[in-house]
Amino acid sequence: MATRSIMKARRTARRVLIAAAAIIGCSSVTVSADTTSRVDPMRCEALKLKCDSRYHMCLSRCDSIADRRAIASPEVGEEVRATCSNGCEIRHRNAELRLEQRPVCNDPAPAEPNPQACASKLLWVKANYMRCMANCHARFDQRPEFDCDSRVSECYDVYHAETDAMNADPICGNGPAETVPMEEAPESCGGTD
Repeated sequence: MATRSIMKARRTARRVLIAAAAIIGCSSVTVSADTTSRVDPMRCEALKLKCDSRYHMCLSRCDSIADRRAIASPEVGEEVRATCSNGCEIRHRNAELRLEQRPVCNDPAPAEPNPQACASKLLWVKANYMRCMANCHARFDQRPEFDCDSRVSECYDVYHAETDAMNADPICGNGPAETVPMEEAPESCGGTD
């Protein structure tokens, strides 16, 4: 039963990412070759999404390695996961700092409200939440001793905080281009289908 819910969450997350990519693609503008040194919000957003994609691929590799190690010893598996995830986090933060210094992203002016960009960012936050939930259920299916309930609660707390932060961002001043409904708080790992 839980495997079906994991697959459903992954499909939903994939659809959310595709919708976010479509919104970004629809609102992009053509830039001539002589303007590549100026600020380009859509190109900057694409670079940020690529940076986030690398981060999530790194976390996925960490999960795979940790799950293999957990077969022999669950404690070693969790230690490997924590160390590896920490490395992914540090590399991701450094990549974001480098990206902010690039000319295409270095915009000193305050952001103007942009409903399309707001919707894509909200969808991206939601996709991250779905991925986090799917990983929790996958780990719980492999190792019932995994503390899934507290991890699911952490996923939701991060999702809620990021959604609130995005709604307060000036880019969402006029609201998103399309409604992005907020997910309800999960009950528990054992209670979901």
